Amino acid sequence: MTLAVVVTVVLFGVCWLIRAPYRSLPLHIDTGFYVSNDTIATGRLRFKNGWNARYAACSKVVPEFLFSLAYLVGRDRAPERYKTRMRFVATLACFAAAVTVGWVGMVFTGGDVRVYAIGLLLFVLLSSEPQWGAYFESGELFELLPLTASLGLSAVGIQLGDPTTIATAAFIWAVDAFFIKLSSAVGFIVFFAGVAILSPWTAGPIIAGGAAATVLFLVWIARNGKNPWAMLRSLRGHETSFNPRVGVAMIHHRFMEKLRLFARTVRVQPIIPVLGVIGLAFAPPAFPLFWLFSAAVVATYVFQATDCRYYLLPLLVPLSVLACMGVVVLAENESSSVVLVLAATVWIANNPLRAKRLDRHAVHEWVWQGAMSPEFVSRNAALERCAGDLQRAVGQRSLLVYGPLTQAYALAGTSYATPIITPDHHLDDMDETWQADLNARLNDNPPRYLLDTGLCFDVTAARSGLGLDYKLVRSFDSVFHLYELIDRKPVHGDAQTIRTYRPMSLVEIHDEQSRLAAADFHEPSQAIHDPAATALADLLARLADNGIKRVAIYGAGRFTARHADVMRMSGLKVVAVLDDRCINDHGRFLDWPLRRADCWNPADADAVILSSDRFSRMLANRASKLWADRLPVYSVGEDKGSGVVFRDTVANACAS
Repeated sequence: MTLAVVVTVVLFGVCWLIRAPYRSLPLHIDTGFYVSNDTIATGRLRFKNGWNARYAACSKVVPEFLFSLAYLVGRDRAPERYKTRMRFVATLACFAAAVTVGWVGMVFTGGDVRVYAIGLLLFVLLSSEPQWGAYFESGELFELLPLTASLGLSAVGIQLGDPTTIATAAFIWAVDAFFIKLSSAVGFIVFFAGVAILSPWTAGPIIAGGAAATVLFLVWIARNGKNPWAMLRSLRGHETSFNPRVGVAMIHHRFMEKLRLFARTVRVQPIIPVLGVIGLAFAPPAFPLFWLFSAAVVATYVFQATDCRYYLLPLLVPLSVLACMGVVVLAENESSSVVLVLAATVWIANNPLRAKRLDRHAVHEWVWQGAMSPEFVSRNAALERCAGDLQRAVGQRSLLVYGPLTQAYALAGTSYATPIITPDHHLDDMDETWQADLNARLNDNPPRYLLDTGLCFDVTAARSGLGLDYKLVRSFDSVFHLYELIDRKPVHGDAQTIRTYRPMSLVEIHDEQSRLAAADFHEPSQAIHDPAATALADLLARLADNGIKRVAIYGAGRFTARHADVMRMSGLKVVAVLDDRCINDHGRFLDWPLRRADCWNPADADAVILSSDRFSRMLANRASKLWADRLPVYSVGEDKGSGVVFRDTVANACAS
């Protein structure tokens, strides 16, 4: 036991030190989901007023509480200190999981302390590599401990024949699903259904443990005054926003998408996965619970809506256990033991050496390679460079952020108390009243400042529809645009229908800047490096040259919203936006009619453009069934890695 304590203390120091080069990396855009607008604006943590209470079914309580606590402690000092505190919390969460992985190894091997030390070391090393997602705000950080503890308790409970231990294991996993990450419910079903099949006597304790967690969650929902059915609608809308059609094709798409992300990550960090392969080949764990657990976390991983890097985190547990078996195999040979020690030393030393070779931005790009476009990486870094100027410009006055970079709130140290975090198109699927609710809030008490991080604040709509005269007062890095409220006027008509969120034309931004005639402002188009927008503009120009005048856009999603300004300026007439989820033909998507794809008349357009960076192949297959040989269909986005890749020639996507 003394050896285990010494190893634990030493490896915690190692864990903290090898993470040092990455603790200063820019904040992730998910910051706003865990440190809510209300928390930043009021300086108090009130869960029921945040995003997770309204749109995430009252889940993610644990990560919101811990990250908010990290923000609020010492918030009167520089807001950027939050980053250090947050990553200390993340380190503690990962190390606690590492200890639990080592303990599970001991349980599976009859109490061998060496296995504990090996499992602890391997998980520390693996979770300290940033490509696995352990450096950024996410709920998965806090899943690792309860999931692994549940696995270990299940093994102990079956060995001892103890119903209480089994019920506790089920309770812990269910609490993880309800209070950390709802998608873990998928893993709960897979794992404990298998446990009950292997040991039928465990069915009763499993049901009891799951029921206790469910009652606790229902009490929590009631305490926050939420409607469970309304929350289910929001969750369904979230899934619908990311997935145009549910079925075999979608399941296959998700599986391949996640497999590609896993393969890219292993390619960047191959050593421990190779050890895992050795363990799988020469000493596969003879524990059915291990394989059930692996199946559970894989099922949860594939179920996730997108291919976020941090969705990989629960996979680190079975990967570390397999690698531990691989180390045990190699350690049986004395020369192999020397190689292992040298490899671990090189691994630990490589982090500071890498950071010394690369500058801060290069490290940031390396961390996110294959998971975030270089343009988005640059925008994250640019926002942090502007943080000091943004703080001085805004002070402690209210600030509402438009666009995806919600970490601006934490960096500025001020916010605007609204649960939506930032106006965004995907909210249309989750809550059809969100824009009206926001307009009512804006009319009652508008924020002093608006920060546009994605060319999506419609200043004209705010002036003419809401009577709020926002003036562009500052441009940071020629990318982020700060507006200040200078006047309020009476509103005539129904202000609830006004949309202040709309991807804007660059011309509108330039007109705003021209009015200021400030020397430090530049043409926005010079600062925007979006290869997707450039290639789309080229495609539309070629279509116009070939006599195309009317186009329909297939795909009412984020990609279309993000590039709406390019379509507006092309000169082509967008006759409709087509979507498979559209209930009727009376809706609108931004400025254009929204129509059901299978009911739309193709004679209304000269061509269809598939507009998606993640589902273009799926849309192409669907389009070939709907409009084959009736009109040309051109592909915009391709599913290659995580970036947006355009075809160099105008090719009929259905022909392929």
